[in-house]
Amino acid sequence: MIRYLRHSDIDFDAYRRSLNSSDNYRIYAEPWYLDAVTGGCWDCLADEGYSRIMPLPYARKLGVKIIVQPLFCQQLGVFGIGKNSGSVNDFYKKIKHLPLRSYAFNEENTAGNGKFITRKNFVLSLNESYEALRINFNKNRKRDINRIGRLKTQVSTDFVVQDFVNAVQQEYPDLPYYRSPVFFRLLEEIKNRGLYDFRGLISDGKEIASVLFLVSGRRRILLMSVKSTFDAYRGAAAFLISRYIQENAQQDLLLDFEGSMIPGIARFYGSFGASPKNYPVLSRPYLFF
Repeated sequence: MIRYLRHSDIDFDAYRRSLNSSDNYRIYAEPWYLDAVTGGCWDCLADEGYSRIMPLPYARKLGVKIIVQPLFCQQLGVFGIGKNSGSVNDFYKKIKHLPLRSYAFNEENTAGNGKFITRKNFVLSLNESYEALRINFNKNRKRDINRIGRLKTQVSTDFVVQDFVNAVQQEYPDLPYYRSPVFFRLLEEIKNRGLYDFRGLISDGKEIASVLFLVSGRRRILLMSVKSTFDAYRGAAAFLISRYIQENAQQDLLLDFEGSMIPGIARFYGSFGASPKNYPVLSRPYLFF
């Protein structure tokens, strides 16, 4: 029997065991990650023994909990021990009458009979050699990588949260969520737990581009990239992504680009040879905040 558990009633040890034993593990569903992006505003569904779990982040409106997908959290859904988390039909039946604005399941979840929409992610398996992977890069990416590679630059792994936040805010000044405490809090948590890989491109002592990856089991998730504003360094972020692919090639890892439905961004991710992967989303846009 599937039960709705308020945050205070969750057995977090059992929850973590189920999540960490799941074939479709995502760092987004970790309790600490959800706490960072929701301020602790999340409950969950769990069946007997926590063999399957489904975190439910929410916001409140007029005292009512409304399920809503948090920022910086692409995929949630059903997780379970082994391959126990495929079909979401029974979980869908539990939430379809709850106040819900948006909720994203994960790529491994089977949508079933619910009224889902489909969103696209891009994923690249890194189990081949870099040379074999690079063959699938398109000519624009290869050109950018070669051009940046001829410049006098260094690659840094020194992740300074405030410097990265400043760079992101400078590149995206009109996006308020990068100025929210949630963004800084999440990056601090990621750094403190060591669950990141950072690469910055340095020229003349200045960082001109950077990329930040989440370490999520065997996935490496591209959480954010900051591009150079100088024409001479156009393609610097692509160079760093390529460098990261080279460093991690021939390993049982997946590079998860975390999107996108925006055509230009989707083409950019696909230009590295990444394959599109769909995941189901419940959306009720008429439920306004």
